[in-house]
Amino acid sequence: MTAPRTPPRSPNPSQHRTRARTCLPTRTLRTALLALALAAAAVSHAAVSNAAVSHAAVSHAAVSGTATGISAVPAGQLALVTGGTCTTCGGSGGGGGGTGSSGSPVATGSPYWVTYRVTLDSSYYSPATLASRVNNWSGSTITGSFGYTRKVVRDVQFSGGFASFVRASIGGEVSTSTSASVRYGVPPMSYGKLYVKYYTARKTYYGHRYQAFSDGSRSIIASDHGPLVSTTTVLGYVTGPL
Repeated sequence: MTAPRTPPRSPNPSQHRTRARTCLPTRTLRTALLALALAAAAVSHAAVSNAAVSHAAVSHAAVSGTATGISAVPAGQLALVTGGTCTTCGGSGGGGGGTGSSGSPVATGSPYWVTYRVTLDSSYYSPATLASRVNNWSGSTITGSFGYTRKVVRDVQFSGGFASFVRASIGGEVSTSTSASVRYGVPPMSYGKLYVKYYTARKTYYGHRYQAFSDGSRSIIASDHGPLVSTTTVLGYVTGPL
C-alpha cells in the first residue's frame, strides 16, 4: 500500500521579505556607512565652529563690554576662557590703586634721610683760664658780675645730601665768640673767681636714605656718614678767703 504524498509547502511570504531586507548587497552597505560618516563629520565641524565663534564673542565682550546682548565676565572666568594669555584685557586701569601693572607697590613721596646712629670718637677739655675775679671786703655777701668769652662751634666736616640734613637737624653750623657775663654771690671778706674752659667733641653721624612705598614699606636707597666737631663753653666758679 502506497503512503499518501504530502503536498510541498508553499514558501512563507513574510520570511522571504525579511531575508530580502537584511541581506543587502555589499555596495549598498558601503554606501550607507560612508553617508553616516560624512554626516558625523559635518556635525562635529559645525560644533567646533560654533564654539570658536562663542569664544571670540565672550573675549571681545570682556574686553570692550560693548557687544550687544553680552555682558563682561569676571576676571577669573575670563582667565579660564582665554587660558590666562589675554593681552588686551587691561591692567590696573585708570584707577591705579597704588600698584603697578604687576601688582607691586609704587614709590610715594620723595626720598628722605634718617640719622640712625651717632658715635663719640674723641673729646677733650682745654686748660681752664681765669676769666674774672671779684673781691668782697665788706661784712655782707655781695653779688658779683663776672665777664667771660662764650664760644660756640658746630662744624659739619663733610658734604652731600646727608651733610645738609645733619646741618638742619643741629640748627645749622656756627662758629662764634661773644662776650657774656654771669652773676654769683661772693661771701664777706672773700673773693670769687670765674674760670672758663672749652669742651670739644668729635662725633660721627650715620644716616640712611629711605624711599617709601604705597604698601607702607620703605627701603634704603643710599647711606652716608661723616664727622661733626662741636665746641661749647664750660664755666667754673670758686671762692676763698681774702
